[in-house]
Amino acid sequence: MNTTKGSPHGTNKSITGIDPKVKLSLRKIAVITGVIFIIATGALFPAAALTPGLTGTDYLTQFSAHPNQVAAGALAYLVAASARAGLAIAMHLVTLASTAGVPVGSVVFTALSAVFYMVEVVILLSLLTLGQQFTTTGAADRTLLQAIGNSLVSVREHAALVAVLRTIYENPNGKQFLGEIQQSERVVSYPDRDKYHYDLDTLRCAAQGTGLTMSYNGDWGHPDNQKVVVFSRATDG
Repeated sequence: MNTTKGSPHGTNKSITGIDPKVKLSLRKIAVITGVIFIIATGALFPAAALTPGLTGTDYLTQFSAHPNQVAAGALAYLVAASARAGLAIAMHLVTLASTAGVPVGSVVFTALSAVFYMVEVVILLSLLTLGQQFTTTGAADRTLLQAIGNSLVSVREHAALVAVLRTIYENPNGKQFLGEIQQSERVVSYPDRDKYHYDLDTLRCAAQGTGLTMSYNGDWGHPDNQKVVVFSRATDG
């Protein structure tokens, strides 16, 4: 019988110290997280396919000619944004419920990707409105509307290139290494407690599915040997 030592009546805790009810709850959260991840990722395919191209000089005309297509694309991005926000919440719940937890960076990056997609929704709907005005107005006003449209496209491109810099203690020995690392004379890092260290493959894995990619900038002269990694969202071409 698995009971907690020192308890006169025993408990429902297993030898791992985790209540089976908590395990069941954690399993449900994990399943929900997986479903949300599939929705968030799947919504991006129709979103990209339905969005008219933003290259050339006639994109406002294209937006005006396909209002339902643009609206459907914006809706798909909205679904992706909402799912990303829900995914961040679900991952945070896993962190709270599990002793192992989820890397905080992964939760933050997922939430950040939701913001990117919301920006996409606002810009697409704004371009749709501009396109409808563009095709019904005179030549004098078209120059102004085209300039506004170009500004929105520029905002979209720059928002897609927003980068997040993070300093970390690096584990250069790979994810299989579970020991401590002497980072400097005064700092020792660990895989399971503060101060944490991370291997680069784990960070790349954390960014997968968030719309972000990770690059390694490495040393920046920090006295305790912290390294710089950059998470950025690339343009979709």
